[in-house]
Amino acid sequence: MLNQIHMPTVVMIGVAIETLCLFVMVAMWRQNRQALPGLGLWALHHAMQCSGLFLILLRGRIPDLLSIGLPNLLFVFGSWLGYLGLEQFVGVRRPKRLATVVLGSFTVVHLLLILRGADINIRALNMSVASVFVFALSAWLLLRQTPPQLRTCTRWVGRIFVLCAVIYTIRALALVEFSYLETYYFQSGWREAFFLMAVMILFVLLTYTIGLMINQRLLMRVDAEREKFAKAFRASPQAVIFSRFEDGCVLEVNPGFTRIFGFTPEEACGRSSVELGIWSSVSERNTVMDRVRRDGRVDNLSVTWHRRDGTPVHGLYAGANIDLDGTPCLVSVITDLTAQLTEQHERERLLVEREKALAEVRVLSGLLPICSSCKKIRDDKGYWNQIESYIHDHSDAEFTHGMCPECLKRLYPEFTEDVPPSTLEP
Repeated sequence: MLNQIHMPTVVMIGVAIETLCLFVMVAMWRQNRQALPGLGLWALHHAMQCSGLFLILLRGRIPDLLSIGLPNLLFVFGSWLGYLGLEQFVGVRRPKRLATVVLGSFTVVHLLLILRGADINIRALNMSVASVFVFALSAWLLLRQTPPQLRTCTRWVGRIFVLCAVIYTIRALALVEFSYLETYYFQSGWREAFFLMAVMILFVLLTYTIGLMINQRLLMRVDAEREKFAKAFRASPQAVIFSRFEDGCVLEVNPGFTRIFGFTPEEACGRSSVELGIWSSVSERNTVMDRVRRDGRVDNLSVTWHRRDGTPVHGLYAGANIDLDGTPCLVSVITDLTAQLTEQHERERLLVEREKALAEVRVLSGLLPICSSCKKIRDDKGYWNQIESYIHDHSDAEFTHGMCPECLKRLYPEFTEDVPPSTLEP
């Protein structure tokens, strides 16, 4: 019964399975090639496997060099391209010196065996050993060399590669022990048929687990992006508000909103911005919303809002339409510039006062040559001037003349005998 297995049918089934795997991998590559590297090499791997089986199916209809020599090269180097795709996927680059030696040796030995017309069992053994090396290398990469954060999504693919290496090892041992392959490959019997069916099952499992690995990796990327957004949302100093467009109902706010406006998330969510009273007027909000509805977004719009206690908030508004689970929504970002504007106005006021003071005051500075006896001051031309005359000409000061008590008493003693000293001051 086992000897009646029809090998061409098995190979044809293999071509159909590999073609299906190829279509699945090409679809995954087209959908995710921008986000995940390496998928194109996996698609090429399945294309080479499918081509190798198809060439075997044409054995006897095409030259032996194509149907006998080329398939094994396609199988081994297709698996090697799959390994390179795995490296790109997990972001690990390993030295290729050993692989170059092994694959180069396989190629040279394979070509020599074909040219010398060696037994099919020896050629199959050479291919099996090279395949075991590539599959073991792939399993080691996914199970041990992949970064720890990715091993949760690569471990099942790695285990499938372990099974592939085991299957090819069993085949290599069977070839050494039994040499069961016939010169005409399609008469090789049940052992090779079982081997081919096992490989087909593993390749189907490999494609399935790779699809799961891709989905898990995409979910990890989504979770990472969501976490980055959440951190930026919480850490932003601006007030960020998510609300429904149709009724303005607030869906979520960040801590920046609470700091600027004084409303907690529990108080803000479920109410509209009009109900919260943060807009100066309903008409101003409607004007801004009309611009967002018309243009899709607004940027750096100068607006004045109000805090919970009624104090004004001056700043910039940016808003854009977004879609959340099919619901038209609005994301609003409010930058509080109240402190900066207050500081700017204060600086402008001080500058105005300074300019006014400078315009009203002329300051004397430097060394003034003054007579130690009569107290006259010498000007730049060498003339001696009365001190009050010099100060009057070089500043905005005005003088009133009077007489100090000592001088009045010295010059007019007859008028100061009965006068209190305080009344003699000018």
